[in-house]
Amino acid sequence: MEKVLVVIKVRTECQDIDKNLETVLQSYFPKSEDREKIIQLFKPDLIDNKLELNGHRVNDKIHFYFPIYVILDSKENK
Repeated sequence: MEKVLVVIKVRTECQDIDKNLETVLQSYFPKSEDREKIIQLFKPDLIDNKLELNGHRVNDKIHFYFPIYVILDSKENK
């Protein structure tokens, strides 16, 4: 009787994509008062990073890093 052992190697990769907060908010069309509430949440995060999105300013606009995770696998027959 033949047995096949399959070994699966799984690894993850993360790529942070820099996004302009106002552009992202406009693309989802929230009400202007909702947009302002979200912007107010991000302002203190520029200092303490509690949202863990690495908020920062680019040309006086709030930007943040949007993480994209990729799961990769490969298998080997032994």
